[in-house]
Amino acid sequence: MEPQREEYFLLVNGETAGPYTLAELHEMWMSDKITLDTLFVRPGMKKCQPINLILGMVINYQTATAKPAPTEIAIEEESALAPLKGVFRWGITVAIMCVFIWVIGPWRYRGEEQTQVMRAIIEVKPADIRIINESDFEWNQMFVYLNGTPPSGFKRLLGNLKPGQQKDLILLEFNDSGGAPFEPWRMTVSDVWIGNEKNGYRTFRIRQPLPVQP
Repeated sequence: MEPQREEYFLLVNGETAGPYTLAELHEMWMSDKITLDTLFVRPGMKKCQPINLILGMVINYQTATAKPAPTEIAIEEESALAPLKGVFRWGITVAIMCVFIWVIGPWRYRGEEQTQVMRAIIEVKPADIRIINESDFEWNQMFVYLNGTPPSGFKRLLGNLKPGQQKDLILLEFNDSGGAPFEPWRMTVSDVWIGNEKNGYRTFRIRQPLPVQP
């Protein structure tokens, strides 16, 4: 609603000017056209008074077109949606982290590792055993077990073995869980297992070495 119109007359340089509305007095004050000692008078007043008597009304005057309410409502609506925006951003962050962990995780390659089949040639000689990697991938930190399904039997570290490479292991260097060595002069190699705890173990057929031609 438009504020009530009021008439103010000013005494400037000994002359009366006006009438002015409160809105016009506000503009004059803001532009330094009137001061605290400027005199004013309204209809019905018996004498002039200094403008400082109504200075609060002049300074704090707001026009009827000022509408602060919509701004306050917009701020309230934004503040009400702020928690939802925070949850949304948090959800996106978690989703990105999950995707990143899945990309770098070792389980992505577990299926590929399981499709790799170990192939080997095992030759047992009187004092040692020869192992040839016939696979198309490198063996990493493999163990060899004799005469028993892992973890039983006689064990020895094979280490790494590239495709096509071979390694001779001395039978006396195999030991059982109690530390007793394999004794080739009175024991016979019945079965051979190769693998590790990560990839599992597989048994291989033993092939007797070809006789040396004279």
